[in-house]
Parts: sequence; C-alpha cells; structure tokens
Amino acid sequence: MNISYLALGVGISDDSEYWKGLSLVGPRGAFIKESQAAVPRPADSIPKAKPVELEAKRTSNSKTFVNSDGSITTSFYQGAVNYQDQNGVWQEVNIVPQEANDEQLKGWRIDQNAWRFILGQPQNKEKDGWVGVGSADNQWFFFRLQKASFLHSPTNSWKDVETGIDYNRANMLLNTQELTLNSGREVSHGSKIEWNRLWSLGNGGQISAGWGISAERLKEEITLDQKARNWILDGQAPVSQSGTYFGFVFEVDWGNVSKIRVGEKTYGIESSFDDNDSPVELLSSKDEFLGLMPKDTVSVKDSDSWVYLKKYFWQEAGGKHYLFMGARLEELLTLAPGDLVFDPTINKQVTASAGDADETAGDTAIIGPYLRVYNTNWYSGWQFTSINIPQAAKITDATFSYKFTTTSYDDMIGSLYGEDTDDAAAFTAGTDNYNISGRTLTTASTGINITGGGTDWQTASATSIVQEIVERGGWRRNNDVVLIIDGTGTGTARITAWDGSTANCAKLDITYHTYTAYSFQRKVLYDSTNDRYWSFWYDGDSIEGWYSNNDGTSWNAGTNADIAVDTIDFSLWHIPGDTYVYIAYESADDILVSRGTLSSTDITWDTAYTALNGSSSTPYRFTSISRDGSGYLHVTSQYLTGSNYYMRASRCGTADDPNCTWTEVNLSSTSNTDSNVYGQVVPLGASGRTQDMYAFWIRGSAIEGARWDNDDSGGRWENTSNQAVPTNAADSIATGISGTKNNISGVVDANYDIHLVYVDSTNDIDYIMFDESVPSWGSGANVATGTFEYPTISRDSTTSYLYAIYMDNSDASVDYAQYTTSWQTPSSNWKTTTNGNFTTSNYQAADRIFAHWSESVAGDYGNVDWEYIIVPEKLAIFLIIFPISLKLYQNKKSKKKLC
Repeated sequence: MNISYLALGVGISDDSEYWKGLSLVGPRGAFIKESQAAVPRPADSIPKAKPVELEAKRTSNSKTFVNSDGSITTSFYQGAVNYQDQNGVWQEVNIVPQEANDEQLKGWRIDQNAWRFILGQPQNKEKDGWVGVGSADNQWFFFRLQKASFLHSPTNSWKDVETGIDYNRANMLLNTQELTLNSGREVSHGSKIEWNRLWSLGNGGQISAGWGISAERLKEEITLDQKARNWILDGQAPVSQSGTYFGFVFEVDWGNVSKIRVGEKTYGIESSFDDNDSPVELLSSKDEFLGLMPKDTVSVKDSDSWVYLKKYFWQEAGGKHYLFMGARLEELLTLAPGDLVFDPTINKQVTASAGDADETAGDTAIIGPYLRVYNTNWYSGWQFTSINIPQAAKITDATFSYKFTTTSYDDMIGSLYGEDTDDAAAFTAGTDNYNISGRTLTTASTGINITGGGTDWQTASATSIVQEIVERGGWRRNNDVVLIIDGTGTGTARITAWDGSTANCAKLDITYHTYTAYSFQRKVLYDSTNDRYWSFWYDGDSIEGWYSNNDGTSWNAGTNADIAVDTIDFSLWHIPGDTYVYIAYESADDILVSRGTLSSTDITWDTAYTALNGSSSTPYRFTSISRDGSGYLHVTSQYLTGSNYYMRASRCGTADDPNCTWTEVNLSSTSNTDSNVYGQVVPLGASGRTQDMYAFWIRGSAIEGARWDNDDSGGRWENTSNQAVPTNAADSIATGISGTKNNISGVVDANYDIHLVYVDSTNDIDYIMFDESVPSWGSGANVATGTFEYPTISRDSTTSYLYAIYMDNSDASVDYAQYTTSWQTPSSNWKTTTNGNFTTSNYQAADRIFAHWSESVAGDYGNVDWEYIIVPEKLAIFLIIFPISLKLYQNKKSKKKLC
C-alpha cells in the first residue's frame, strides 16, 4: 500500500537553486494580504523542479518529498522502502541482487534491506542452489530444493520422482520490479530470480523454480508445466491415492533458528512434526521472531483452481534437517488443466498478506495474485493502514485506484463502499466467516460499471466515503481504512492483489486540509499590551504562530512562537491585558501545558508540563484550557479507557505556573461508548469566587456541564444542585448533533453568565445562556436557520455584544450573527470559501472580533484565512461596508494523498 500525504510547510529545502523553479504566491512561508496576492503564472510556463526527498523524515514505509510547488508529500507504502543500518540511520531499500564471488558466497546477495537474502553456494556448502534468509543483525537460516517425491503419510514411505536436479546457472534469469517515487525516480521494489529447467523429464516436461524477493517477503514458486504435470501425476503416481501427497523435499540448515512454533505448540529443530494446517513461526533461542511460513497453496497458473499445501519437518539420523511441502494427490488430480505452481513463502512479519481479500458465499480468501469480483455476491476488500489524517478533516478528493490483471477479466459492475468503523481490521481467511460482506458499510458509496477496462489503472471516487469515515467521533490519526467493492452485475474481474504485485496493487490518494481544527478550541487571540493579533494553526508537523501589528494587513512569523509537536489538537487561553498566554496540546496521548511570554514580535514558551497523563491504551484528546480569576489553570479533555469515552479535568495547584501538581478528576459518566465526546472550560468567578470554573461538553448528542466550586469540600466539580459529578448527573443543557464539525462554543460575560452556541439536530445554529444569578440554564433560542457547521462565539468586552461565527453549507460561506439585546438578522455570504472548515474566533477583546479558518481548492493552493468583524480603526465604517478580507497564509498546496 502506498499512502501519499501532502502537508503544509514541513522541512522545506533552503537550496536556492531548488527554489528558482518554484511558483510561490508571495514570500515563502509568509502571510500575505489577499489584495497583494500575485496571480500565478500558467503551469506550462514555470520551470518544473523535481521533488526533493527529505531523508531525515524517512521511516520504514514512508518517504517525504518537497514538491515543485513547495508542498510536502509523504508517501506511505504497503511494504518497507527504507531500513535502518547498524548506526540507526535510515537507508533506502535496494532489492536488486548483487553478484558475489568471494570467500563467503559464490552467487547473489541482497544486503540493502531490512532482511538479507542470498542464492548460490555459500562457503560451507558443497552444492549450488542454496537460499539464505537473514535479519539485519545476521541471524540466518538456509534451505535448498532437493527432489520431488510422493509421500504415503500412513506408512511414511517415499517414492522419489526425479533426483537429477540440475542447478545450471546458464538457465537463470533476473527480473526487477520498479516502483516510481514522487520524484520520478524509479527504485527496485522487488526482484525475481528464475532458475529454469531444474528438471527435464522424459516427455519433455520441465520443472523450474523462482524466488520473488521484496522488502518483507521471500516467495518461492516451483512450476510444473503441463507436460511435467502429466508425466508425474499420471505416469509416476502410486496406485493408492488415499493418504498420498505429492510435493518437494528441501534440505534445511536452520542456522540461528532453534525453535518452531505451530499454533500453541513449540518444537525444537530436532523434532518431527507437521504444520497442523497452521502458519509456522521460526524463532531464535531467545524466542526472537525470525520469519513466518504462512499457509501456502498450489494453484493452476492464471486460474482460480487451487488447494492448500501441507508441511512436514524432520531430522534424519545423520543430523540433517528436511522439509517436505506437498498436497494430497487426490486433490491435485481435481485441479483444472494448466501449469501447477507450488508457492512456499517466508514472511518477515506475521501479518503479511492480510491487507486485501475476496469473498464469495461467505468464504474469504487472503492469498493469491488477484482478487475476484465475478458477479453478484462477490466481494473484494482492501485495508489501507496508518492513514495520517486528523479527525473530521475536510476531504477535497479521494481516489481509489486499481489494476485488472488481464484483458480476459476486465469487466466489473458493482459499488465501492468503506467499512463504517473507527479503525478497520485486516482480513481473516475462513469458510463461512463473511469477513468482507459481514462488515458494516458506509452510507456513502460510488457506483462502478466497467466493460473492457484493460490493464491500465482504473479509478473510482472515494471522497464521500473517506469523509464519512474520518468524521466518525472515534476516528484517530494513523487508524486504518477498509474499502470494499460489492459485485452487483454479471461482469468478471480480476484485480491485482498485493500477493501478485506490490507495485500494481490498489492504492488510495486523499487530498484534505485541516489547518485550524478544531472549532471548539481557541486558536487566535489579541495581545492588548503589545497591540498584536496572533493566529496559530497546524502546518503539517508542528504548531505555527504568526502575528500582525496592523489589523491583519501583514503578518510575520514569531521566531520562537512555533511549537515542535505534530498535532492539530491544541487550545490557547489569553485574555487581553494578561501577562501570559497558555497552550494545551496533545502529545503522545498526554495533554501538555506550556506558558508563553508575549512580546511585540514573539512568544517565548516555557517548558511544557503534563496536565493529563495518558497512554496508548488510555489516550487523551480534544483538549481545552482556561485560567480562573486567581491564575489557576484548568484543562479538560476526552479520555478513552476500554470502550468508554468520557470527559476528564485537571487543575493546576500553583497560580500562573504549569510546573505544578495537576489533579485529575472525571467529569462525565464513565459508562459511555459513544465516541462523540469533547468540550470547553471557561472561568466563572462570580461574587468574589474567583476560582470557580464551568466545563461544558457534548456526549453523543447530549450537551452537559458542571461547575468547579472551589469553596465546596476543598474544591470539586458539581451540578447546579450542588451535587458532585459524575457520581451524580451533570447539568443537562441542550441537545446537539454528533461530529466535531457540529461543535459547541462558549464565552462568559461580565455578569458571569455563560453564552453557548451549538448546531442542533436540524443543522441550525442555536443559543442558550447560563444565568449565574439563578443559577441555571435557560430555554435557548435560534440564531440562524439553515445548514451550518463549525460555530464559534466571541464577546466584545466594550459593548458586551456577542458574535456567533459559523460556516454556511448552502453557499460555501462564513457567516455571523450579532447579539445586542437579542440575536440580529445573520449576515448573508459574509466571506465566500472553497472547502472551508474549522472556523475559530477570539474569546473576547475590547472592540475586536475576528476569526480564522481553513480552506482549499482541490489541486490548488491551501489557505488559512483571517477576517475581522470589528476593529477600533474600522468602527466608523462598520455599519456601511463589509470588512476587508485578509488572507493570512497561502500554503503551497494543501493536498494529502494516501495509498
């Protein structure tokens, strides 16, 4: 699987020669005013620079590139494309065998790989034809194809077919399989060495062997052509078929393998045993995993006719070890005519080959060179792993691509779906297990109707499918996605599987953006001391911080304002006039908090400290931060343990210093399996109770809340009836709708009343107020009627007017409504966007209301857009004209590809 990810501004090269070929709008990496944006030259007039790999960002299965337009592409592949050398440095895999003629080996070897391979005659072997498989730390085992035989299992008697095997190097061929990288450069993604005519039989039949090598697999294919098949199975077979197997005997040198695990049993290499129809794991003396022999098959070439192979292991009296791999004679005789292919395989990983599968009549198969969609009730499925897309990202394009294996099977009628789950599992082979058709499908689908598609790449849109999946409340970055084709017609199609070709198997390309997520978190602020506007967003691998000193006319990057953490999940807190700004962000499943010191050109962040301590099995996310009137910080976040999602809060024990003792408590019900849980915390310091807070959240569709009463029982969270939560029920506030795009947002006024906006079940924007003087929540009101997303609310501290800002799906615009003594008529098409999302505004300021959001045109440049509704300099003309639109940040192509 090859997953490509185009992000924002990550590690862009400073090579001046490289940048000469780029088309940039405005200075590289700078905010620019929309009216200053230059029109890009036509694409064909721009010199094209090839993408440049950022080698420091390599991982086992990914490569990262700077593209000709300045964007970043990270490509994720189904198999390894890099490996770590002995110094821990990532090197590029090279699967081309190199000829060796030295003291260790006369033959061929592959060393530039996560595991090693040799073929030929090692120094300690008397014969040619040995195959060796080794790990990077030189733990090896070896085997050699020796003879073809019949085995009568009940009596353990043998009949050899042919012993005159001929390892003649004149009959060898080498083929390599190239993978084209984003830079256009081709690298070896696989090789196959073929040793033809190992046996030449009496009737002219031939038996040949081939070894297909990839970064994580050695796949041997022993082929009997039709003449050899006839000569052996018809002319040489014993009279008694019952209990008789035909196959091949290998001599084995176990090398560093000292244990073999079959199911629940573990054997020493001196033991005699069979595979019990299960995969076989090869282990070192320290129980280190060295390789897997999966459940293999013998099949008829280019046919659906196949049966499973059986493996037998034993040691003879002289100390030599052997492996027999064969199939029941009576089953072999039922196979369709054609060349027979025995395909024993050794995998580097236990999970290999479960990423694609097909199913008919409930039976699921995960091995074979192609997937079948023949007619109604045939299904094929693909798992794409580690999809590095944030929850609720805006998917502007997703394309599923695949290849038919032959023009004889290139007709397909059906529908493409996704599996409607947070993290899709790999496939499991089995009879009547319905492992593809039994999965819950997305509502979104795409029809497919292809006749005579040929063997070029075919495509189907998966945009709405992927959008539906990543909008699930439980979706997390690096979760896995499954796509499924449900055959509904009379077509017959064979689609290339990963087992057939790692370069031509299916792929998924996804374009998305999500720079300013999430709308219930604050990402913008006004520093009144220095008269600076600040805007923060995710740039692809870190948090960016930029400022403006002229009401957004121009923007500059703070030298130290960025935070080098790879997350979109962060929230800021600052009230104009305060000395500090605070940030809470998710990192490695924890929530960290840092304090920043503001200046006229920068923010200097102190060390980050852990406010909520999570783990991979108990992670935190969707954080919010606030400060009470005495300087004590509070953080809230969603918490997952087992299958339950709930809100937790943590309070810092030292004023204005996150380097403190943080006290964690539960807020919402701990028995809740609905993953749609997130919220905010705000200060509520009425009547001198400066350390009181209020947290509100959505759980499923129920909007709830609780108050931190600092004076009750030494401080606790409680409902308006003064009962502790979650022991008692939290305040019931309103009913919203699931999904982070249908979020909630709130502010507190000078009377310590809470004003909350949210998306209701009809997609309207609604409002409800908490009256501190009672105290209780009111009955609520409608703000705007339509189809809306991403609401945020801000307060003008001079007038106490409120501003609800949100995305309008009906005309792809950002709109707002003002509250004076009641909600006024909303604006209409205040700011038009393309694929806009994640609006977030300032919490409050005197005479200043502003917001920013993300947008992107598929295949074009992506933006973080900033807009003000009021600033002091514009108050005189506010009632006459709409404000000026300023484009904060024009990214170099906000596209993300997955495959």
